[in-house]
This record gives sequence, structure tokens and C-alpha cells, in this order.
Amino acid sequence: MHQVLGHLLARQNKQVPIDDGRKVVLVLYGGSMTCVRTVAVMQVLQELKLTSAFDEIYAISGSFPIASYFLSGQSDRAESIFLENLSGGRFISLKRFWQVFDTDYLLQVFRDKFPVDLSLLRQSNTRLFLAAHNLSSKKIEYLNLRDYLDKDHYKLLEISATPDYFSPGTISLNGSQYKDVPFRNFTHKNHFAQAGNSAATDILVVFNYARQRKKVFSEATPDNTFVLAPDPKWHLSRFETRIEKLKEQHRLMKDYARQILSGIINSDD
Repeated sequence: MHQVLGHLLARQNKQVPIDDGRKVVLVLYGGSMTCVRTVAVMQVLQELKLTSAFDEIYAISGSFPIASYFLSGQSDRAESIFLENLSGGRFISLKRFWQVFDTDYLLQVFRDKFPVDLSLLRQSNTRLFLAAHNLSSKKIEYLNLRDYLDKDHYKLLEISATPDYFSPGTISLNGSQYKDVPFRNFTHKNHFAQAGNSAATDILVVFNYARQRKKVFSEATPDNTFVLAPDPKWHLSRFETRIEKLKEQHRLMKDYARQILSGIINSDD
């Protein structure tokens, strides 16, 4: 068993802070509709009663709302959003070139149809960070959810859903203008480095497509890191809107995560 998985699974049914001498961190990536794969992994982690096992979660782009639902114990809501509400072209339309991503619609879904239970989210002791592009300072910042009031949560969701090029405008928060982080290789590497520099002893990384792994790890994966990533043969576009394709990829990733995580647990029984 990989040491990261061993230390993580030892935290089943426990809530951080845990006096085990470890700092277990989860790193999540974006990728628009490919984030349906992160949804699948988070559902498996929730099934295995690991919702409260992480000291910190570093999220970027579409993985931030997914992490919010996870920490509030509502991962199934994230599945409903991606499979039932964001499919079919209502959210993404390449024909709508002036606004490929309809952020207003997405936020309406988050706020009105499937709201995060903020009271449950606040009960979590896991520190959740969102990578955000501060256009005022021209820097990538990591916004700690704990530093913001409940009323600001949807501002953070809006930042995570406002990528460069595909959504116009910026989001104002505490006197600065923000957008989602840009799609660049160094952004992927720096995102992992943020977790690596946090004194983490164990890092679980979830990638949404195979190329993300290559962007981050040009060489071997560090010993203190375990990666969950889709098979390169599982093709899925970030602009995919067909519900059957999204369901297929969600199922494949969920089965894969269950095989890795549940299989280890069962083998130790």
C-alpha cells in the first residue's frame, strides 16, 4: 500500500485535527466539464467516511464548488449539477462566442437549486483554499475560505467560474478584482507546489485529464504524493455537453477510485 493511502485511510471516521503526526492534503484541479471526474472521486471519499480526514484542500477553478459540497457532506449535489444541470448546452455553448460559459446560469444553479449548506461547511475543520487570479496585483493568490463571511462564499464560487477568455468581466472582492486562474502549465505546477510548500507529509492529487499530470510531474511523482488520474484512453472534452458521455466518464472515474481506495480497505479486513 502506498504510504499516502495508508495514512489517509487510517483517518476513517476521524475529524481533523488528528494527533497522528501527519499533515494530509488534497490537491484538486479544474478543467470545466472534466471536473465530473473530481465529483466521482469526492463521492467515493465521502462514501469511505473520509470527509473530515484532510487538514487542507487546495482547489482551483471548478474543483472549488465540488470541494465545498464535499466538506458539507453534499457531494451528490455536485453530481446533480454536472450531470443534470450543466449538460445539454445550457451552461457551455461554443456558438455563444462572447460568453462561452454562462456564469450567471451556473451561479443560479449553485445558489437556488443546489445551495451549499454553509452551516455544515463551517463545521468542517479542513482549511479550503481557492487559487484565484488577482488582476489588481497581477498575482495568483490562495484565498482561505475561513477568512471570508458566508455572504462571500458565492463571490468565491463566482471567481472559480469566471475563466479568462470564456467569461467576460471580473469579480470584486475586498477591493481587488479577481478571475479564475489562467490555463497555463506553470499554473498547474505552482498549484501543486503550493501544497508541497505547506509542510504536508501526505498529498493526494486528483487530475481530471491525463495531460494535467504531465504538466505537473515531468519526472517521477514525489514519494509523499499519490495521484488519482483518468486513463489517457478516456477521452472527454472540457466543453462536453452530452449527458451520456458525462455519465460514462463519471462512472469510469468512480469505479476506478473505488477500486483503488475500497480495494485497499477490503484487502486489510
